[in-house]
Amino acid sequence: MKINEMIRTRRKEMNLTQEQVASRLGVSAPAVHKWETGNSYPDITLLPALARLLGTDLNTLLSFQEDLSRQEVDQFCADLCQMIEAKGFAAGFEAAMDRTAQYPNCDALAYLAAATLEGCLYLLSAEDAGPYQKRIEALYERASHGDDATIRGLARSMIISKSMARGEYERAQELLDEDKEISKSLFHHVFLQSNLYLQQDRLEEASELLERELLGSAGNIQSTLLMMLDIALKEQDMHAASYIAQVSEQTAHLYDLWSYNSYVAGFQLAVSARDESETLRYLQKLLEASQTSWDISASPLYRHLPENGGAFLKDHFPAGLANSMKTDECLTFLHDNPKFWELVKKYAND
Repeated sequence: MKINEMIRTRRKEMNLTQEQVASRLGVSAPAVHKWETGNSYPDITLLPALARLLGTDLNTLLSFQEDLSRQEVDQFCADLCQMIEAKGFAAGFEAAMDRTAQYPNCDALAYLAAATLEGCLYLLSAEDAGPYQKRIEALYERASHGDDATIRGLARSMIISKSMARGEYERAQELLDEDKEISKSLFHHVFLQSNLYLQQDRLEEASELLERELLGSAGNIQSTLLMMLDIALKEQDMHAASYIAQVSEQTAHLYDLWSYNSYVAGFQLAVSARDESETLRYLQKLLEASQTSWDISASPLYRHLPENGGAFLKDHFPAGLANSMKTDECLTFLHDNPKFWELVKKYAND
């Protein structure tokens, strides 16, 4: 928060008028107005008295903070999504780089900006996305060495996943070994904090923490089931694979996840069997589901969580999915099937 915003915010919190502030500091009301609009700044000799009057200290008044509040970080990421949608990925990327450079010690900003940018990379082709990947991963690296244990653990998880995807198994194992205590502490921290909020009758905050934990856990269950499905398919254990796929679909329904998630396992099963009819059926379901909004707060399970940008996904994800189908090597067995290309044409943005 800039000094002009700090003066205006603190003055209002103290229930003071601009005239009252001016009177107590021996300046004019227009001078105070200029301070609050950022057109001029208080004389340095007035700063200690101004800080006392506003019930704060000089460091806070002058915004000598190395961090942003979580609310400010969340708002920036929400604005970032809107900027990318309105002005394109490059504009949003540069805005994120500028803000993270401005607050080099804000772990949450580095991590969430990286996650937001990565979530929007599907708008670009693999070739165009390439140059951005390293700089996004550098933000995860930065967050992984921060002081915030939760953010550090989340950032390291991203780096571990990326290392494994590149076949850097030694590095991934080193990071996993370093991260054991942090990982164990995550749920314990959420549970203790939620219980404390509950004891203080801060029900909104307790609910939000627990709902985020539930949503994250449900997502982890889905990811685990899909990996177990991969293993069952490689073992050619089709009975287990079919059962796991059913559980994955039920999990998506049970935890009110995005409807798209309920079809992923069945799709993998159909592709593995090279069953053209079933694969096309699941592709149709996936594409249709990708056009539906997911308002997470509409579920009783997540009623305290804010709306999660489902409309943005609905507007952009289907075309990205359809375009990726054209080059997906797993789907080459469908290339001679006219129905496959009808689906691609229907949803792609060529």
